[in-house]
Amino acid sequence: MTRHLKLASLGLALSLTSCKVSPPSKFERVVAKQVKQRITVRGKGDVNPLPATPENIQAGRQVFAHYCLVCHGLDGQNTGVPFAERMSPPVPLLTSPEVQSYNPGCSPDSRCSPGSEAPPKI
Repeated sequence: MTRHLKLASLGLALSLTSCKVSPPSKFERVVAKQVKQRITVRGKGDVNPLPATPENIQAGRQVFAHYCLVCHGLDGQNTGVPFAERMSPPVPLLTSPEVQSYNPGCSPDSRCSPGSEAPPKI
């Protein structure tokens, strides 16, 4: 019985040492982007129902500080986040064209077309 346990332990150890993490391939990134934009994130055409009042902007900053700051940093560009570059998949920059494309009226510099509201710069 101990021989089987030793063989099983050796097999498990060998299989774990052969595991390797690698960055996602181009195909995996394309699939993930489509899943985000069509299934999980969606809302590309949504309009913010809240007006950009000082109170709403402050409330948005507090929500960002509680839920987003840890991974995205103070500026949305992962500044000051020591593990952001080592995560797989990587933490996206909130100012990147890919993320900004979720709202068709906004550009990476947070200028929006009439009728759409960009999140305030923090």
